[in-house]
Amino acid sequence: MSNLFGLDVLTKSFRLLRSTKNWYEILLYHAGLKKRVILKTRKGVSFLYIPGFFNLEHICEEPYRHVNVWGKDVIDVGAFNGDSAIYFSLKGARKVYAFEPFPMCFEIARQNIKINGITNIVLFNQGLGAKEKYVRIDPQYKSSTNSSIREFAHGKPVLIRTLKSIVNELQLKDAVLKLDCEGCEYEVLAHSECDVLYAFTEIIVEYHYKGYEMLVKKLVQCGFKVKYLKGNGEIVEGAVPDLGMILATRN
Repeated sequence: MSNLFGLDVLTKSFRLLRSTKNWYEILLYHAGLKKRVILKTRKGVSFLYIPGFFNLEHICEEPYRHVNVWGKDVIDVGAFNGDSAIYFSLKGARKVYAFEPFPMCFEIARQNIKINGITNIVLFNQGLGAKEKYVRIDPQYKSSTNSSIREFAHGKPVLIRTLKSIVNELQLKDAVLKLDCEGCEYEVLAHSECDVLYAFTEIIVEYHYKGYEMLVKKLVQCGFKVKYLKGNGEIVEGAVPDLGMILATRN
């Protein structure tokens, strides 16, 4: 296990060196010599370096490269630090509506969008679920890429919305939906009628601990054909166990 952990750290470090121009500023940050670091990627995108909130996956590995967002509205559920929303914008999306329930992630995403001068991303401090409700979330909670929504004893009330309410409010048609919300994808799809899902030409979902069967069944019932992908976006013949992605295309 320790060898695997060490290999993972080494791989991520190499990717960081390969992907950023000013990687050395991270050393200054951790030495206490620099308080704020904006890392500049070799693809022309910049991100705040904040340990635990830094991710270059969507920009550098492009796991969503098989999704056609050109000229379309995109609903990005699980925006985290804004990297996926920025990616969709750079790939030609007409407008990106990005939803992130955790206040700290939301603020970092807002700053990253501003740093890159992107104006077609609308960011919401909201989450998605089976029904509309408010959930208290600690604004100081340091969520990660695998944090799911839960109720805190104290915190800021954050609105959890249904996909139907968003589709109706934004009058979406022929849009794209991305779901990477650490488990909320099951609630969102299970409680969305087919006419709601049919507002999207493509739906890409990262599935988690509950597997893929229920998600695929729902999407096929609603007239979508599906492909299976690894986490890096590579298309594979069968579903990846435990953690992978589904790309659903409307028939």
